[in-house]
Amino acid sequence: MLDMIVFRNICVDYIIKSVREWLIVFSFITLFVYVLTIFPFAFNFELYEHGHYLISLIVSISFVAWSFLMIIYSRENLRRSDFFMILVAIGQIYWINNGNEYASIISSFFIIFFLLRTLPLEKLKLILILIFLLYSVQIIYTFLHILFFHNDNYRVSLRNTGAYAIYITILIPLWNHLKKEHICRWYLKPLITLYICIVVFSVLILKSRTALIALTLTYCLPYVTRFFTIQTYIKKVILFTALICIGFFISYYIFNLKVGSSFGRLLMIKIVLSNATEHFFWGVGLGNFTWYYPQWQSDFFRDTIIKDSGFFLNAGETYVLFNEILQLFVTLGVIPFVIFIILLNHYFTKIKKIDSDILNEIKKSFFMILICSLTYYTLHINAVLLVIVYMISLSDRMIMNHHGSRAGKRCSNYLKISIFSISLFTFFSIYPKYNAIKQWRSIKEASYSHIEGINIVDTNKVYTKLKNDGKFLADYANYLYEMQSDRGKAIELMEDSKKKFISKASIENLAYLYLEQGDYSKSIQYFEWLVGYIPSRFGYRLELIRLYEKVRNIEKAKEIADFTLNMPVKIESSEVFSIKHEISEIRQRLGSVR
Repeated sequence: MLDMIVFRNICVDYIIKSVREWLIVFSFITLFVYVLTIFPFAFNFELYEHGHYLISLIVSISFVAWSFLMIIYSRENLRRSDFFMILVAIGQIYWINNGNEYASIISSFFIIFFLLRTLPLEKLKLILILIFLLYSVQIIYTFLHILFFHNDNYRVSLRNTGAYAIYITILIPLWNHLKKEHICRWYLKPLITLYICIVVFSVLILKSRTALIALTLTYCLPYVTRFFTIQTYIKKVILFTALICIGFFISYYIFNLKVGSSFGRLLMIKIVLSNATEHFFWGVGLGNFTWYYPQWQSDFFRDTIIKDSGFFLNAGETYVLFNEILQLFVTLGVIPFVIFIILLNHYFTKIKKIDSDILNEIKKSFFMILICSLTYYTLHINAVLLVIVYMISLSDRMIMNHHGSRAGKRCSNYLKISIFSISLFTFFSIYPKYNAIKQWRSIKEASYSHIEGINIVDTNKVYTKLKNDGKFLADYANYLYEMQSDRGKAIELMEDSKKKFISKASIENLAYLYLEQGDYSKSIQYFEWLVGYIPSRFGYRLELIRLYEKVRNIEKAKEIADFTLNMPVKIESSEVFSIKHEISEIRQRLGSVR
C-alpha cells in the first residue's frame, strides 16, 4: 500500500513537472511567433499598434500557471535570485498602468527569462530547433519577397531591410552549433546551409553596413589576432599601421556607401550628446527615450544655425538612436549603467570558465549583437530581444549544471507563495488593459464600417482604463474628431497624450486642429515644432508662412519664405515644385506689404 502511494506521488510529480516545462516551451514559442510575424518592433509610433498588452498578458498567464505548479510540485526549489521576479513583476504592473510600451516589453521578457531558466537543458535545446525552424520559414519567405519585388514596397513583417539583414545575421553562430550537434536531424543541415547562403546574399544585395561589419569582425578578427600575436615587435608595428590604414579606407567606403544614412546617424549622436548631461546620473528612464528624442531634435534645429546640408537633409522622423550603447547610457544614467556593465562582465566571466561549444557560439552571437548595436536599434527588435533572453537562459542553465546552486527549502517555500501572489496581482492588473484595447479595436472597426449600436458608455469605460496610455489618448482624439467632429475634446485629449507620447502624426494633428479652431498662436507653436523636427519638409514651412501672414507677422513670414526658397531639396518632386511655387507667390505678395 505504501509503495502504491509513493508510486502515485512520483507519477503526479512527474506529470506536474512535465506540464510546467511544456507550458514554458509553449509560452515562449507563442511569443516568438507573435513578435516574428505581427509585432516586430519593441517601439512604435503608429497609433493603432498596442501589441505590448498582448505580450504582457501571455507572460502573466504563463507566470500564474508556472508559479502555481511550482507550489504544488514540492520537490522543485527556487533560487534566491528568483526573488527579483517579484521586483520585475511590480515594475511591469507600474509600466503597463502608465502605458510605457518598451518598459512593459522588457519586464515581460525578464519574467520569461526567469521561467526559461528552470527548464532542463534538453528542453532548451529543443527550443533552439523550434526557433530555427520558425526563423527559417519567415526568413526564406521574406527573402523571396525582397528578391522578386522592389525593396520600396517591402512591407512583409519587419518593414525595414536594414533590420532584416541584422536580424538574420546575429544567429549564424547558433545555427553553426546546431549543425554540429548530434540532435540535429539530417533535414536540418541543408536548411542551415541554405540559411547561411541567404544571409550572405541578403547582406550583399541590401548593402547592410552594420551586418557586414558584424560578420567580418566576428569571423575574421580572431584569425587576425592570432596572426598578430606570433609576430615580432617590428612586424607588429608594421601590421598595426597597415590595419589602421585599411580600417580608415574601409570606414570611408562604408560611410559613403549610404551617405544620407551615415549623416543621419551622426546627427542623432550629436543631438543626444548635447542633451546627455541633463540626465547624467539616473538617465531618462526605461522606455522614455522615444518621448525625449523627438523634442531634442526639434529644439536642435530651432535653436541652432545648421550650415551642413548633410545634417539638415537627413533629419528624419526618428524615435530611437542608431546606437544602442549610447541610448542605454542615456536611458539608465551613469550609475545604473556601470552596475549593468559589472553584471554583464560577471556573466561573461562565468561562461568563459566553461568549455562548451554552444557557449562559445553564444559569445559570438553576443559579440555580433554588440557590433550591430553600435550603429542600429538592435535592442528594440522584439525577436532579437527574445533570442537574447533565450541565450542567457541557456547559458544560465549550463552554468547551473556546472556549478549547482539552490535555495534552502524553507526560503524557497516562502518565495513560491510570494511569487504566486504577485503573479495573480500582475494578471488582474494587465487583463483589464488588454480587454479595453480589444474593445477599443472593436469600437473603431464598427465606427469606420458604419455599424450602428455603438454605446458611448463603452468608449468611456475604455477611456477610464487606458487614460494613462499616451498612444491610446492620441488615437482616441483622432477618433473623436473624425467620427464625432468634437474638436475641443480631441484637442484636450491630444494635449494630455503629449505628456506621455509624442509622434510626428500626433503633433501634426494638434497643429491642424488648432488651425481649424482658429487658435493661430497654438498652431504656429506646433508647426514650428514640426519644422524643427523635420527641417527639410516643405509642407510645414508653407503652413507656417500662411499662419504668420494671417497674424500679420510679415517679417517672420518673409524670413521663412526666403529661407525655404533657397534651402536644399532632399528629393525633387512635383509636390515640392508646387509648394515652392506657392511660397514664391506669397513672397511676392508680402514684398509689397509693410
